[in-house]
Amino acid sequence: MRRKGISPIIASVLLIAVSLSVAGIFSGWAPTIVQTFTESTEETADQRIECDQASVEMYSASYDGDSELDAAVRNNGNTDFSDESPVNVVAFDQDDLPLGEEEGLEVGEGSLKEVSFTVEEEPDYITVFSVDCGDVNSNLDY
Repeated sequence: MRRKGISPIIASVLLIAVSLSVAGIFSGWAPTIVQTFTESTEETADQRIECDQASVEMYSASYDGDSELDAAVRNNGNTDFSDESPVNVVAFDQDDLPLGEEEGLEVGEGSLKEVSFTVEEEPDYITVFSVDCGDVNSNLDY
């Protein structure tokens, strides 16, 4: 009994055809993936460079004895904290619970910004931090 199968030439042609089909499909969507990855990497690198040049300091704070906290934030870095990348000021008690906060504070490069906000009681410390740059922050014990 003779076995029948495909000839080696036909098998080679089919293998080449399947390989070219897979390569054609891959070449259609691969540039989009590479472009997306490259853009994402560039944005992350740009933000990291900007964060490396950023610095913020909790300059001063005073509590009026009732419910108002006045604070001053200084931007010591080379980056503007704008509406796209602001800083927040939060007052905490001794148990690290927030008493009040001021969000979305814009502080230009090298400038001092004063802010007033309501707190529940006299704070133990006040923190200022960048919304986008997690390691850019400063505490002031009250």
